[in-house]
Amino acid sequence: MYRIPQWIALRFSPWVTLALSEHSESDVYLTFDDGPHPSVTPEILALLNQFGARATFFPTGTDAAAYPLLTDAIRAEGHTVHLHSWSHNRNVCRSLKILKEELTQCRSISESRIYRPPYGRFTIRQWLWLRKNRYRIILWNVSTRDYNPASVSEKCIGRFLQRIKPGDIILLHNQLNFKEKSLFLTHRILQYLTEKNISFGKIS
Repeated sequence: MYRIPQWIALRFSPWVTLALSEHSESDVYLTFDDGPHPSVTPEILALLNQFGARATFFPTGTDAAAYPLLTDAIRAEGHTVHLHSWSHNRNVCRSLKILKEELTQCRSISESRIYRPPYGRFTIRQWLWLRKNRYRIILWNVSTRDYNPASVSEKCIGRFLQRIKPGDIILLHNQLNFKEKSLFLTHRILQYLTEKNISFGKIS
């Protein structure tokens, strides 16, 4: 679990967004990469609904196309759906040609021009093309590392939660491989920040 210092996040703005503190005095932004998946997404949506929270989803095109009703359900519950490549292949992070092809495919899922590159990686050439074509890159400044199978102590979680502040963009996952840890951390974040009267915004 880690948090990028706010001054570093702000240095990337407006070219690449890691945090939204300049736009928000009260909201934290939960973001979910990958999916949707029938064994995970409904539980994430139920948790968000339980706490009256809004969130932002970056599904892969292949999964969104495979489960269109889940993609529709995300939108129907008031959340936003943006772009995260079609295949989540590492080559998307290296090749401009493949990036263009995959974004074209993704347009069948969402007309959004908000894009989160797989693994948060992209080349200067890709960035220049994305900027020229009016795509907005959204990364994150807080990672739960829910993809890491190692257990996390309560002391570590407590310190992590205390450092979250309005404007933070938090990375979580909507994927079967990380289901248990992702749901656990999502619940803890929602519960803790709700008790602190911090609200949850969506990126649009």
